[in-house]
This record gives sequence, structure tokens and C-alpha cells, in this order.
Amino acid sequence: MIPLAKAFGRVRWLAGVEFADTLEGCSYIDIERYPRGPNHFMAAMEFARGKGWNPIGAQVYTNPDKRKLCESYNKESWRLAGYLNEFHKMPLIFDKRDLGREQELWDKICKDQFVDLSKPTVLVSTKSMSSPFPKIFELLAKLRALDINVVDLGKVKAWRVFDLIGVIDRAACLVSIDTMPLHLARASYTPMVTITNDGWCGSVCPPQAVFKHRYETGSVAIDPIIESAEKVLSKPKAEGVVLAVDMGQLGDRQRKAQLSWPYIPEKASYPRMHKDSETRTLPFMKDVLQHALDSREGDVVVWTNDDVTFTDGGLEQITTHASKWDFGCVRRSANHIGRDCFWFRRGWLADHFVSMPDVVLSAPACDLVIAKWLRKMRGLPHDLESMNYDYPPVDYPPGIIYHEYHESSWLPHQTSPSARHNEELFRTL
Repeated sequence: MIPLAKAFGRVRWLAGVEFADTLEGCSYIDIERYPRGPNHFMAAMEFARGKGWNPIGAQVYTNPDKRKLCESYNKESWRLAGYLNEFHKMPLIFDKRDLGREQELWDKICKDQFVDLSKPTVLVSTKSMSSPFPKIFELLAKLRALDINVVDLGKVKAWRVFDLIGVIDRAACLVSIDTMPLHLARASYTPMVTITNDGWCGSVCPPQAVFKHRYETGSVAIDPIIESAEKVLSKPKAEGVVLAVDMGQLGDRQRKAQLSWPYIPEKASYPRMHKDSETRTLPFMKDVLQHALDSREGDVVVWTNDDVTFTDGGLEQITTHASKWDFGCVRRSANHIGRDCFWFRRGWLADHFVSMPDVVLSAPACDLVIAKWLRKMRGLPHDLESMNYDYPPVDYPPGIIYHEYHESSWLPHQTSPSARHNEELFRTL
């Protein structure tokens, strides 16, 4: 329910004392610790009303409304709250993470569970009170037969549960039964293999789930789950980048930006240009990307503007992300809607090139169209309002690029033919 709290902007949350610490990672939640547990839902509602509050009762367990109108108890909570149509339209945001504490936890895990950092690490979430998985020992045994590190999260004690996000981000893969890390992974950038409970009791899988399995009342075969994990791990690491940049006039901003580039792309002419006016013609992004694909260099095609600087380690973070997810994008800052950099695994881009929207560069909404297209690939929210937030795993956190502020060249052309072309693509995508 935390994404709904974020949608409210700020919320008071009445939570049982044994669970309330989870909410400490969210600056937008004012925690009210209730001294009793989930068995006392109705008493908690009366307690809240006695305080003069108007509580939203989202708990399914012991709720007087016993109807099962949704395919999962996850969505049932949102229905009971009165916001089913808003289900996960906001990302899961823990904006008070402690990076130092996350590193300490990871170091302790590596020591306690003998992690060899030269090998990929698979996290396995093994404990569930409400949805125990009957074959967890067989699952662990077969994973440990592979030449990898296997970390049993059931043996990990974090100071706060959201500290596990940093652990998940450091792993090559998360294999999770139907329990808390499955939901927590919605805030991470690591591919998942999920094993969820059957029917209505099964959780809604996050967009990080690349392979999905069910309990099947205990009869589920473990070998297909192992094969799914092996497919995640066998994906080749991406090496090297090729820049797809429409090289314009060389000014001070461009010179500064190019100091951070691995090389300076050659200026190219493109087969098509979109006519905005008698004096203004603009290239199509696909032609710029095709020029980069034709170079046959680098596993990752990186598109950006000619005045964007990559921060230290930025390109390495891009290739690491592309190794896991094939594509991604980043905003220039957390308070700016524009995506100033996209990247694509070379093979993935070639395979999906035909379906890519044919946006015109240097015209309004060109970046939002591509962001919408990529989000739809992973089932993420993609309306205009959602573009103000980062949704893992497609939207990478701001900080790997820097775009110096300048007056937008788009402002005088917001109703131009190119602008209308891109806006129509966004509307119909």
C-alpha cells in the first residue's frame, strides 16, 4: 500500500508496532504505532475514529468485507481502500534509505554466507508465514548445485526491512517465494524469478519479474524454476557503448559535455528530415540510432543530446543496467520530466527497431514517447503524470548525466508540425 501513500502526498499510517518500522523509510508517512497486531483490525479502526480521524481500512485480513472481487488479495486491499483504479500507478519509493547501513548489511552477508564476489550471486527468499512454500529445501539444494553464490535471505536479519533493497540491487538475480522481498523488489533494479501462491492468495508480481511460477498446491516442479534462474544468469554482460548523437553546432556546452564522452561521434547526414518550417528541419531518432547500429561497435547504443555530460562512472552504470534489462532511460534531475538519455542493448534494439515509435528529435515530447514505449514493455504506468516519477527497472535514478540549464529550443515550436507529430504518437501509443 506504500505507493498509495505516496500518491496522497502525505499520510498518517496506523500500523501495528511489529510492522511499523518498515514505514520509517518513507518521509511522506507519519507513523502512528498501534500497540496491537493485525488480529485487531476493527479495534484499530475504532481507535482511529476515536482520535477524530477518518480512517481508510485497507487490511484484507479480518475485514468485515469478505468478498473476493479481485484476482489477488493485493488488489483487494486497494479496492477496500477505495482506490482500485489507482493500483500501483505510483512507484514504490523509500526515500530515506541508509546507504551506509545497506553496505554494512551486504558485507555481513558476504562474510556469513561465504560469498565469492568473482561469481554471480542469487538471493533466495525462503520464509513466509502466510504463504509457506513446501519445496524450499529442494529449491535451495538445486540452486547450490550451480557454480554461483546462493544467499538465503531467510537467514538475513536487517536493521530495517528496506535495507534489503541495497542487497537486492547488488545481486544478479532474486528468486522469491510469495513473501516480503517479492514486494520490496518493486523498488530494485534486479531481475526476479517469482514463485507465487495459487489463485486469490497469490501476490501480484512486480515488473522486475522476468519469469513467473506458481505453487500449484505443492506440486510445482523445481527444475523449471532453476532453468529460469539459469536463463537470467546466462545473459552475456554488455561491454562497450556506441553513442547515438545528432551532432549540432559546437558551442561551449557541447565542448564541456564531450570531455566526458569516450569518443566524439562523426557528424552524419540522415536519409529523412522532418520539415518544421522553411528554415527548420529535424532528424528522426530512428535514423540517428540506425547510424550508431551501423557502426558495429559497442554492445550498448546510448542516445543523448549533444550537450549532455556523463558523470564519473555513468557509462559503466549504463552498461551494467543494460546487461540486466536491455534498455533504460534517465531524467536530468528528480524535478524534471524530460528523459535526456536512453540506452539499448544492440541486439534488443535491432529486434525491436520496427516497432519503435518514429519520433522527431529536437521537438516536444520525443523523449516522453520513447519512455512510454519502454515502460509498456514492462507493464509500468505510462501516462503523462507518471512521467514525473522514476519506475524501476526502466527509469534509472538521476545522477549519471548532467545537462546544463539553458533556454529550451522547443519553446517557440510547441505547435509546430514536429511537435504535433510526436504528441500524436504519445496519444496513440
